[in-house]
Amino acid sequence: MTGATKAARLAVGHREVLEAAVRAIGGAERAGQVEMADAIADSLESDHHLLVQAGTGTGKSLGYLAPALLWLVRNPSERIVIATATLALQRQLATNDIPAALDAVESVTGQRPRHAILKGRTNYACMLRLRKAPLKIKEHLISAGDLIETMRTSPQATPESALGVEVGGPPRMGGGPGRARRLWPTATTPHPIPSGLGPRVSVPVRECLGAQRCPYGAECFVENSRDVARAADLVVTNHALLAINAMHGGTALPEHGPVIIDEAHELVSRVTSAASAELSPQLIERVAPSGADLPRR
Repeated sequence: MTGATKAARLAVGHREVLEAAVRAIGGAERAGQVEMADAIADSLESDHHLLVQAGTGTGKSLGYLAPALLWLVRNPSERIVIATATLALQRQLATNDIPAALDAVESVTGQRPRHAILKGRTNYACMLRLRKAPLKIKEHLISAGDLIETMRTSPQATPESALGVEVGGPPRMGGGPGRARRLWPTATTPHPIPSGLGPRVSVPVRECLGAQRCPYGAECFVENSRDVARAADLVVTNHALLAINAMHGGTALPEHGPVIIDEAHELVSRVTSAASAELSPQLIERVAPSGADLPRR
């Protein structure tokens, strides 16, 4: 691509990117979506805050993704963070909206920004804790066959979502070389952590040994997800992790510029939840010395 051609492609506007993305998903132009994209593009260029209220059906995700991705193409040394309230919206962005927007910006500009999904620690299994987990917990892990079948039939939006990681090893009970190995679903696979198991196999930051001291530091899901995020131009996270990043001196997220807060009406409650502590019987059992006889009433 010649310099003149590249300059011409970068001179396009966010509306062209939005039009290409909407066309790719079989949608139609919506006046509210275009107005929203215009306002966001202006906010990014002028570096001022913007509050947008848009009703259901406006197409908010593509409305902010189109100008955001074009801004990243024009500012290659910058990074944008998008924060959602729910993991469901993160999943929708990762599997539907972001791929469509990336295809659109690439078709219009010839460039494709990198993106990553970054979640909180409780969405990732701790290798150290899982290796020491009782067999009854490992029995809840998914099999390699189940994971491969889900991967085969599920849309994959990012390279890191195409592979689970073996952490449990071969089952011991009646197992042999022919038995399927057990896999733990990380937050980058299509599978959620089984209900109730998250607190038993994940580790909060206060209990983490740190990548340098942990024998599985090089394989740590949390550290690896952050490495991917540091290499990305667009990072999608959630309100809680955004709050944790602010409370812990900016250590949870990579350095970034603009922040787009989706589902902003949920922000206060999510930040409050992230900044609050809860004492439960399960937490007491986790931090109590092994074999301790806790008083019961």
